[in-house]
Order: sequence, then structure tokens, then C-alpha cells
Amino acid sequence: MSAPVATLDVGSNSVTGLIAARGPEGPWRALEERCEITRLGRGLRPGAPFDPAGLRDTLAAIEAFASAARARGAEGVVGVATAAAREAEDGPRLVEAAARLGVSLEIISGDEEAALSWRASWRALGEAGRPMGLIDIGGRSTELAIGEGLSPQARVSLPLGAVRLFEAGGQADPPSEAAGEVMDGLIAAQAAALPAGLGGAKVVAVAGTATALGALDLALERYDGARVHGHPLSRGRLAALHDQLWALPLAERLALPGIDQKRADVLPAGARLLLRLCEAAGAEALTLSDQGVRWGLLERFGP
Repeated sequence: MSAPVATLDVGSNSVTGLIAARGPEGPWRALEERCEITRLGRGLRPGAPFDPAGLRDTLAAIEAFASAARARGAEGVVGVATAAAREAEDGPRLVEAAARLGVSLEIISGDEEAALSWRASWRALGEAGRPMGLIDIGGRSTELAIGEGLSPQARVSLPLGAVRLFEAGGQADPPSEAAGEVMDGLIAAQAAALPAGLGGAKVVAVAGTATALGALDLALERYDGARVHGHPLSRGRLAALHDQLWALPLAERLALPGIDQKRADVLPAGARLLLRLCEAAGAEALTLSDQGVRWGLLERFGP
């Protein structure tokens, strides 16, 4: 078994980390995975500073993961920061603070984010001879791609995400018809950028919104990435989950079997975004993936 390596994805809504190792010729195997909802992108206006609480909680999550990685024997942590760090005035401050915690953090473009997510998804769920589509919904951006192999033929990053839409809709509880109309308008304005042919491919949905919906669909008492990974979700079932989430106030959503307690407030917005993208692309079914950007970062430690 190789020495452990550690990767970190500092997103707009959550911080997800992976500590992994592998045999001489075997695939990477997770030794430990972590996910903390920190809301780094809470209330962010482009060019403005991070929300102080979001930055504090994000740095605490980074520090805790770096400590866990060291305890596992990993030498340092390689990480990336995405949409919130791209937009914030003090993205460099985040990078500097992470460096003091032993984490080499890089702010990446939406295009690079899509490439990392694609590589992880193709390795995990791609099928030779069959096109694959990708939908990666984050807190403030969504990455889409289509193709075959380790490099997609087309990819795009859209300024849409579960937290961004939740805030744009006024954070109504339960979600209102007016909030839905605002969200639908924002989504429709980006629909022309969807990669052609997405609906006819095997569509993989990755990241927190998709996996949270998978856990809800499976009514998991505790989140189990192994059960969510590869879980099929038809567009009809996605629509049913969306309608259920939109009909309930937060207090009742929190009581649903399988609900992610820390994502329950923004999950209706995330579900609407995923559903509308499937409708726009003509995708009838999804395959859920628990292996996103943090898994794509393993390429930096060799093929």
C-alpha cells in the first residue's frame, strides 16, 4: 500500500476532504472522507469579502482535516477552492491562511473545476463506447460536461448553485411560488450554455445536492457514500423529491428520513436546479456519484 495522500475541495457551501492510498497497481482506496457544511459563500457579492462566520468555519474545517491527514501519515494536503474563492475579494487571504495550516490551496477556474469533477466521474462511472454527461451542482456554480474518456469534449461552468439560488429566491420558508419563478428565470437564462447531446448520454450527477437527494431517496439513517454512489434516479423520481421538499417548511423537512440536516434549507433550491437542468437537456435519468473534485485531485499524485 502506498503512503497516504490527502486532497481537499473548499467549496462555496462545504469543505470535503479525502485521505486515500493504493497498492502498486490497484485503484485508489479511501481511508477517510470528511464533509463539513461551512457556507463560505454565504451572502457573498462578487468583489466583496467573505462572510466572517463562513470564513471562520471554513478555516476550522481545513485545520481539522489537515490534522486528520497528518495523523494518517499523509505529507501535507493538496486542495482547491472554487466559486466563492473565485468571486471574493479576499480569496488570497484564504489561500494564505490555509498554507499556515499545512494545506497547499489553489483557487481554480470553473473550467478547471469541471475538468477535475469530470475525471473523477469518468474513472468511477464512465463506460467505454458510451458518452457520459456530467452535472456538478455546487453552492455558487454548476459545472457541466459531456464526452468519453478522461478529457470531455465539451465543458462549461455556470453561475448557478444551490446557495446562490436559495438566496436569490429570498430564502422563503417553505419555498414560495415567487421564489420558484425567480430561480426558474435565472436557470432559463443559462440554459443555452448546456453542452449539446447531454440528454442522450449517461448523465452522472455529482456533489452535495445530488448525494443529498440520493440519501433522501434511500431514506438513509446515516449517510453512506457507498450506497449513494451509483444510485439511479429517474427524472420522475427527482421531480417527486423536488415537490416533496418544496411543499414542506424547514422544520418538517428536517424530520424526513435521509435528509441532510445541514443542507435541508438549501436543498429545495438545489433540487429545482437539478430538475430544471434535466428538463432543459432532455435527460430522463441520472446516476449519482459520491466521488467529485477531491477524487479528481488524486491525478496530481500520479495516473
